[in-house]
Amino acid sequence: MTARFDGICFIDTNVWLYAFILQQDEEKRAVASQLIETLPDIIGSTQVLNEIAMNLLKKDSDGGSGDSKAGPFLLCPLSRCRVR
Repeated sequence: MTARFDGICFIDTNVWLYAFILQQDEEKRAVASQLIETLPDIIGSTQVLNEIAMNLLKKDSDGGSGDSKAGPFLLCPLSRCRVR
């Protein structure tokens, strides 16, 4: 889910996870990644950040392949995301 308010866009947990977990539907991952990379003004919530972190950490610790872009996720797109 994404929502726009006066040029500001809120991106929900599932979109972030599609973009950053590599073993997903490639088409969904590409759309989510493009959306995140091209939106000019993104806001987030602490709940979404916690859900993303929980899912990425769980994937890495529960015997998953560890195929996520967790490092770039933590450093790159969120650096331009305002948390409210």
